Amino acid sequence: MTMNYAHRGYRAAYPENTLLAFRKAIEAGCDGFELDVQRTKDGVLVVIHDETVNRTTNGFGAVKDLTFEEIRALDAGAGERLPTLEECLALAREANVAVNIELKNSVERYEGMEAAVIGLVRRLGMAERVYLSSFLHESITLCKTLAPDIRGGLLCEQPALAEPNLAKLFAQMAAHKIEYLHPCVDGLGAAVFALAAKHGVGIHVWTVNSPAQMAWLLREPSVCGVITDDPALLAQIIRAKGQEV
Repeated sequence: MTMNYAHRGYRAAYPENTLLAFRKAIEAGCDGFELDVQRTKDGVLVVIHDETVNRTTNGFGAVKDLTFEEIRALDAGAGERLPTLEECLALAREANVAVNIELKNSVERYEGMEAAVIGLVRRLGMAERVYLSSFLHESITLCKTLAPDIRGGLLCEQPALAEPNLAKLFAQMAAHKIEYLHPCVDGLGAAVFALAAKHGVGIHVWTVNSPAQMAWLLREPSVCGVITDDPALLAQIIRAKGQEV
């Protein structure tokens, strides 16, 4: 079964990375949602994609320079407030869906973020429903050291998927027992699928909004999950595929 992951929630129709977007994604039939974690000045794990609040709220400034109280006062769209990671995990637990947590530490390093996220996941009893991912691959190798039982994924953009780089990438995953590759859909092809199958690696592909690409990826056995801004569309295509069988 290919999982339907809502990218920052139901981003196509609702303000991204808000509880509203996550609730609407669940109502639309997602199997889980993807979110992004930064850390405030006072150490709160807050869900927002960018290192600043400028684009997605009515505020201004870097997340790391603002307290959670200051961030909570901002409008993230439609009157929504930026949620904490704890609030989002509690929602997922209640709805019995998975969560792909992207640690946004490739720009701001947020020392100790890995341990803080893992500690929260464990406290809420969500270790079996969570994936930890990052573009900073050393962060995921650290996560696997701290919590070997929590699944990890390496986020990759198109250059990393070029054939000369793939052997090194899969060797790194094997060495650290990292279970998943999270590649962008651009540049994805037969070489990646073949190596994933050879090494027993699962693939979660982002960000897939084209019906044709969705249908293509649903036919590929190594693709375990598709990450989309429109989980309702993907749910419809998955249902249609099931009816064809």
